[in-house]
Amino acid sequence: MKGNRRMEFLDSWRGSVIISMILYHACWDLVWIFGISWQWFTGISAWIWQQSICLSFIFLSGFCWNMGRHPLRRGAIVLGAGGMVTVSTVLFFPEGPIFFGILTLLGTAMTGTVFLHGCFQKVNPSAGILSSLLMFFLFQKWRWGIIGAFQIQESSASVFSPVFRAWIGYPAQGFYSADYFPLLPWIFIFWAGYFTYRKMEAWKNFPVFMYRGHSFFSWTGKQSLLIYLLYQPVLLLGMHIYFNGLDFME
Repeated sequence: MKGNRRMEFLDSWRGSVIISMILYHACWDLVWIFGISWQWFTGISAWIWQQSICLSFIFLSGFCWNMGRHPLRRGAIVLGAGGMVTVSTVLFFPEGPIFFGILTLLGTAMTGTVFLHGCFQKVNPSAGILSSLLMFFLFQKWRWGIIGAFQIQESSASVFSPVFRAWIGYPAQGFYSADYFPLLPWIFIFWAGYFTYRKMEAWKNFPVFMYRGHSFFSWTGKQSLLIYLLYQPVLLLGMHIYFNGLDFME
């Protein structure tokens, strides 16, 4: 690395993803809450858009884990923010509660990696990247009890509590979350980011472009947690006022 220079590219990338996320959820609110008919948004293109957002966030979080100080404290803060999102949606938006959303995932991954960091240091970074991606794809259907070509028997999972099952990505019937990012398979993308940093760190010098960024997107990326906590209430309030005036507040 070049001294302690900040990698503005990472802030800019995160900031551009934040803007993309706001636009995506504005469309989601219009379609699924306000009943706007938009066939494109229910198709594969919108799904790819959504996946690009979450994959970028999780990968970036894993990559940046290596760069910050006090990862345990940062993880606890993000976990606390995830808890705030859960409580606020249960109280004020009960038709779309968020359990085990992306902040809970990131906070869990950050804190968990603190305890695994020593072991991970012994893993070849290239092997870490490849194995993380392989595990991510093997666990794609884990929600339905499938790992690769193997099927888990429901009876064997019933010994675990519904909360634990939802947390690890194998929820019991009837579970619903408007924003669901369980530990499996998503933590493997976090670790792919973690090992990618380790791989690039071995080069001694990061590419020059990593230290360049766009001022607006960099600023947005630095405020990502605050923006994440505020954007959806602001979107919903603005749309309710647009479609219903102030009548909904009475």
